[in-house]
Amino acid sequence: MLHGIPPYKLAYNMKFPGTYVAYAMIMSVFGQTTVGVHLGLLLVNLATVGLVLLIGLRLVNWEAGLAAATAYVVLAINPAVMGLAAHATHFVVLFALAGLLLLLGDTSSSSLSSIFISGLLLGIAVLMKQPGIMFLIFGFFWLLYRERKQPLPRLLFILTLFTFGALLSLIIATGSVWFAGALGSSWFWCVQYARVYGTSISITQGWHLFLSTIPFVIGRFWPIWLLSAAGLVIALAKPGKFRPLFLVGLTIASALAVSMGLYFREHYFIMLLPALSLFAGVAAAYAARMQQVISRVLALAIFAIFTVFPVATRAEYFFRMSPVDACRFRYGENPFPEA
Repeated sequence: MLHGIPPYKLAYNMKFPGTYVAYAMIMSVFGQTTVGVHLGLLLVNLATVGLVLLIGLRLVNWEAGLAAATAYVVLAINPAVMGLAAHATHFVVLFALAGLLLLLGDTSSSSLSSIFISGLLLGIAVLMKQPGIMFLIFGFFWLLYRERKQPLPRLLFILTLFTFGALLSLIIATGSVWFAGALGSSWFWCVQYARVYGTSISITQGWHLFLSTIPFVIGRFWPIWLLSAAGLVIALAKPGKFRPLFLVGLTIASALAVSMGLYFREHYFIMLLPALSLFAGVAAAYAARMQQVISRVLALAIFAIFTVFPVATRAEYFFRMSPVDACRFRYGENPFPEA
């Protein structure tokens, strides 16, 4: 693209063109090098951390937001989910969270422009990779739930505005590909081929793939997964304080996004990390509000230990390995360093 060649002309992939545009923008700013790509990923991750913080703040309080952001920082560098490589799932999460954040205000505080922009951002999440559609669907139903008390004509107008925003990004992308003369090949790769690819794995095969992948994904990061489970229980037990409906809905959408195609590749789980982080934030917020000081200090100390533990047990990988050694550790005999 940086040389004027549109997607699907000479290089082919079944993803929608959003990720290619994101990569082109990153490399146009930071250079067409591995360093440039990693600088772009760093900015994407920092923005995502900020969105997790803001969502936690808006859902619960600042303790939940800060703890959720901390948990996401740790989860996002997990080598088991290829967190240090710039995958399409990183971009899906960025735009999905930005769109959902705009839907977290109440009816009185949300403008029509924020609803439209939310739809636009969630549509861009789909452009980054097809599983992003699960976040778009969740956003639609959350908006429907939030605005359920509106008169029917206004409710329909709001939902139409949101849907138009989502479709606009897809219309612009389709028009751009058509203008570039690559609509036929993009239809084959992004729709026809993707449909066959996404339905090739049976439910039984998918279940076995999940069982073989999930222990590796959790790995030494199990303490944060445990905190997230505790946060889920706390949120369901105290719905008035922690707004579990949004969090559970986000988790379901994330799980469905990870499950699309039933391949359960490690980097797909990046789309689940924000939901896990927010539930960990709920657990920390609950601990911070305990009545007894000793109990509060002990609970927060446990949170700190649980977030430091995964990094400490991978200290060799994070702090001492050379880039080539780290690549060998994560990718085995794949010739990435040679490439």
